[in-house]
Amino acid sequence: VAGRPQRPASDPEAQRLLERARATMAAARTWREEEHLTDGAGGALTGRYEIRYGDRLRLRTSTGVELVRIGQRQYVREPGADWVARDLGQGGPIEGVLGYTRGAASAVRGRRLPCGDGTCQVVLWDAPDQTAAFAAWIGAADGRIHRLLMAAPAHYMALRAYDFGAALTIEPPRAGPR
Repeated sequence: VAGRPQRPASDPEAQRLLERARATMAAARTWREEEHLTDGAGGALTGRYEIRYGDRLRLRTSTGVELVRIGQRQYVREPGADWVARDLGQGGPIEGVLGYTRGAASAVRGRRLPCGDGTCQVVLWDAPDQTAAFAAWIGAADGRIHRLLMAAPAHYMALRAYDFGAALTIEPPRAGPR
């Protein structure tokens, strides 16, 4: 991202924190995310996700679009329309916020900050291709990502993960419009 200051060399402890976050969140198996996106020019979108790590996801957006993914099968419904199903072929596993940590480059630790009922260690990193910069609030006690910020040339994101280990039921949708 243009104008971003040069970061120091990657910190092995920051990489370990990201690896711990991947492991502890995968072990939780389920969580919810609320994601806010903007293009920086007035366009905005909110998405509310329910995630079962690896194979299931439900998304509802502020525009009324809904999506359910189970394995390689995806169902999408536009406002007022019927559900449309399609096979995705060889899509990757459903990771939610963890997908942003894959291949983290130049990871460094930032400040320790209050986070929920405890403290979080902020970890900063770049996407492998350096097209986006990230900052995550990782719980010192639980090792989970509670917040994530992202800046990229065409959009910005603020994400909150919560309800770790929630009892979520994500099934194929029933046909018919809303």
